Amino acid sequence: MSSTPLVIPQIDITALLDNSSTPIQRQGVAVELLNAFTTYGVFYISSSTHPVFSNTKKHQILNATERLFALDKAHKDQIPRIQPGGFTRGFVPIGGESGSKTKELKEAFSYGYEWSSTELESKESLNGLQGPNVWPEQQALDQLDQDL
Repeated sequence: MSSTPLVIPQIDITALLDNSSTPIQRQGVAVELLNAFTTYGVFYISSSTHPVFSNTKKHQILNATERLFALDKAHKDQIPRIQPGGFTRGFVPIGGESGSKTKELKEAFSYGYEWSSTELESKESLNGLQGPNVWPEQQALDQLDQDL
């Protein structure tokens, strides 16, 4: 019995970033996103016009990510870590999100939408997924950004 490999959809979101796109073009992207979410739960995004999707920028981001996870333990121990309680922002060490005796073999850095101080001060708008990001010290970020 052979299995068909899963092909993760790639969705060009240029219409969402371009003010000159039509509502129908934006709706088409929204439908693609909905289909990818409901069918696969995952997808790649791309854009033919946005600079963050350039090959150069992708390589720079990947290189900075590789440098982050290649840091020695002493440097990683200085990066703010996720805290217990459900809200996760910061460094996730190997086994840091296991929730069991078996350690998950992953390492991550978790961040989210950068909420304004006004939004964070309003308890009415907060839920368990909202809160401030925690970042490494500027010196560590500068070191990771050396070729960006």
